[in-house]
Amino acid sequence: MDRQLQTLCGVDRGRSVLVTHVASESGDIARLRELGIDHGRRLRVVQLGDPIICQVGECRIGLCRRLARCVYVDDGR
Repeated sequence: MDRQLQTLCGVDRGRSVLVTHVASESGDIARLRELGIDHGRRLRVVQLGDPIICQVGECRIGLCRRLARCVYVDDGR
């Protein structure tokens, strides 16, 4: 069974995913890491739109769609 790799923008509301990698300009990558979004981290999409609201650990974080497109995730399907 092949797993589907996609960006955070393509994840359904309420779904938990695993971050596989972040691909963007170095400043964006550093900022996402500061927010706790990095390889191996599990997060859940709470609300779709712009911003996309994600649950990362005990925090909720809003990401603009431009940044969300930089976060590649495995949806486990």
